[in-house]
Amino acid sequence: FESYPEFIPGHKVSKIIDRQSNDVMVKSAVEFKFMGIGSTVKYTTEYIINKPELITFDTKKNRATGRYKLIPIDKGKRVVLFRSKEVDGDNFTGIAKILINKKPEMEFSLYLSPLRINMKAIKERAEVSKVDGFVKVNK
Repeated sequence: FESYPEFIPGHKVSKIIDRQSNDVMVKSAVEFKFMGIGSTVKYTTEYIINKPELITFDTKKNRATGRYKLIPIDKGKRVVLFRSKEVDGDNFTGIAKILINKKPEMEFSLYLSPLRINMKAIKERAEVSKVDGFVKVNK
């Protein structure tokens, strides 16, 4: 979790604040700009890790819940990441609500980053080295 800022655009802070068994609390901050106006959204997410394939999450501040499912392919040489979430966008306030009304795809950015950007960053990073369980992909 603490390496998120290395490969997720706009993710400035990701710090584990508590860890007990499979339960991990992570404090995060995401920065974004829209029409020259910048904002930082801070939130805490609870992750429940059910090894080897499932991670569920709950961001209580914005009532975002969901899960990551890691699916090994090519006999475990590569991993596909599937992300699903439930969000109650009516709970956003202030500049976040204005941004989401003008540009709905920004809602997803408040939690991590758009999936295609996230997957591209993970892919590029995996092609360079073995990091956090992602195996180097040979072209």
